[in-house]
Amino acid sequence: MNSKTLRRLAALVSSALVFATASSLRADDPAASRSLELGAAYGWLQQPGGNAELAGYAGSLKFNLGKLLISGLSLRTDYRHLASPDGKGFRRDDIDADLRLDVSVVGILTPYVSAGGSLDRSNTLAYNPENGWDAGYALGAGVGITVVPGFLHTTPSVRFVSSDRLNTMTYTLDTALHFTLVGVGLRVSYEDNLSRNGSLTSAVIYAALRF
Repeated sequence: MNSKTLRRLAALVSSALVFATASSLRADDPAASRSLELGAAYGWLQQPGGNAELAGYAGSLKFNLGKLLISGLSLRTDYRHLASPDGKGFRRDDIDADLRLDVSVVGILTPYVSAGGSLDRSNTLAYNPENGWDAGYALGAGVGITVVPGFLHTTPSVRFVSSDRLNTMTYTLDTALHFTLVGVGLRVSYEDNLSRNGSLTSAVIYAALRF
């Protein structure tokens, strides 16, 4: 085996070691490559003219699209429905879809940036001046934190949405316990209405299926 072949072999082995090491350093959510979350949603609306308690449901679907060394690309979609329990007054529906690019720099942290779209509907004029669906773009950032590897994971994040009738900034803390293929979690969000005086605080208690 000549020296040129040895150098090529050494380079190949080194590349494999770098890839394996980087992969082991990724602080991934213990969710495998895909996850489905379904749960109950609760909220508290503050707006000019009065406050309101809300209830509803929510769901999320996540796909990992690929990984390269310490970076990863994923697609996440979310749906949330909230309404006044008596069927009158405030109603809010959100449909979100985001591409997330993350980079894991240490064994327990995975910061990410996201870009996507948001489709929202509200029927309270004090919060949104028009009824009907409103489409806009979304930008976000967050960091996945592995508290206990393979068991406890939490993600603080922020997401800005801009549309024709409504601009919002949402701060979220999503914490989940994982038990192999299933898990449970709590996602708490505070939505600041940047277009007018108002806010929406919500919590989603969900069960998760990992596959």
